[in-house]
Amino acid sequence: MFRLAEFGLDATLLAGTATAGWFATRYARRWFVAGTAVSLLALVTGALFEVRLYPWTDGLVFLFALSGGSLLASLLPARSAPQGLVLATLSAIDIGLILLPTPVATASPAQLPAPFFFGNVVLLLPHGQRFVLGALDLLLAAALAAQARRRRRSFLTGTAPTVIGIALAFLVVALRPTPGLPLIPFFSTVWLALEIAGRLVSRRTCRAGD
Repeated sequence: MFRLAEFGLDATLLAGTATAGWFATRYARRWFVAGTAVSLLALVTGALFEVRLYPWTDGLVFLFALSGGSLLASLLPARSAPQGLVLATLSAIDIGLILLPTPVATASPAQLPAPFFFGNVVLLLPHGQRFVLGALDLLLAAALAAQARRRRRSFLTGTAPTVIGIALAFLVVALRPTPGLPLIPFFSTVWLALEIAGRLVSRRTCRAGD
């Protein structure tokens, strides 16, 4: 039951961030630069000085994810190749972070290091349970949605990679329980599948028109 609740919360957070990223494209890039700079400075400073600011850290992480994702989308050319390169890079980073040894997975809420809260959205629950979603996962949700709008794709095309990706990740965990699983490779796989499907449909449409 906890896994199902965790999936529901993660999917809601990702879909909400993607939706915000979709609508944020109407604003000028300078707002994304300012939001990213301010939130990143606050997150890095808080982590270095190990300031205990939970639950306010969640707001900072959201601001960084939304502004940073929107900024990334505005800097990328509106083509699939640069986006694919970014996804491949972030997937490799995500896998590397998961492989690093860390005591966080088994730590109680009181034992969690302060920097942990500056890199994740965290919801602490009674009995030592917690929800955790990484800042990079949320940043990518905003970036994919914003980039899809810039490329004149549908809203569902922009939000589907992260929502379907998180569903696939939880399916893998359900079939083979694991303490940690990188999410960005799942997002990237769904994005690639949608890109291929879109191109195949486009080619068939062109042939039918001929």
